[in-house]
Amino acid sequence: MAEKKILLVQTSTWLIILIVKLSLTVLFTSCGNKIKEDIKPQKDEKKESSSDKKNESGRDQKKADLKYYFPVSVTNEKNPSKADTSRLSVFSSTMLKAGEPVLYSFENSSHEMIRLLQFKGSDQCTIISLNKDGERIWLSTKILSRAAFLKPQAGGNFVPALNSDGSIDSSKSINYEEYETVANIPLKLELLSSIKTEQTISAWDNLKSCLKGSGYFDMVSYSNVPPESKKSVYWILEARTAGSYQIVERPDASGEFRKCCDLLMELQK
Repeated sequence: MAEKKILLVQTSTWLIILIVKLSLTVLFTSCGNKIKEDIKPQKDEKKESSSDKKNESGRDQKKADLKYYFPVSVTNEKNPSKADTSRLSVFSSTMLKAGEPVLYSFENSSHEMIRLLQFKGSDQCTIISLNKDGERIWLSTKILSRAAFLKPQAGGNFVPALNSDGSIDSSKSINYEEYETVANIPLKLELLSSIKTEQTISAWDNLKSCLKGSGYFDMVSYSNVPPESKKSVYWILEARTAGSYQIVERPDASGEFRKCCDLLMELQK
């Protein structure tokens, strides 16, 4: 009888040990699976982070490659033309002094803009843009006392550090020092005024309709026709709309193109 009790106790003990072992095995296996599940997303996050950095680096590189405020050449079939870079450097200096954004490498921005630079050299230069961002429409008008002749920024470019929408990164310093060769220009370079006014959707629609009717979007960007005189006025009209970009530069603008430029200028009155 005593032997049966001893055997029963031993059997019960082994059963308890077996149950405990099985419980511990299940517990550790469960923990192991949980740890693996936690690690996997972390690896994916690292991979995504690395990819994001690579993409961001690519965007930064693209921005860093921008030398002027305007494209040097346009190479599509309808518009094969190349700009005079000596003019682009002065145009870009003027835009930089006015604190304007770059438009041509940021076509996919939700901020649409039609912008005119009326370049008069030693006379007052006007930069006027009609902007559309969502339902908001506004006009920005800036007047400089004259054209700017600035030194290139870092890397020999006339474009400073930019934000993702093409606007100037205000956290970066900008060199506004002028070339010594033009330091004796009697008229001081300064931003005389900078005004923003709210506009209606009809102003935006009318201007776009004018551009479309004038054939602006099919015009050659840079003309080979020389200016009529040293006092010629350059008209540089850009449009970043609906995910596309167009620029037309003309000395002494005329015809339907000039009418669209005038329509934009008249909005400031």
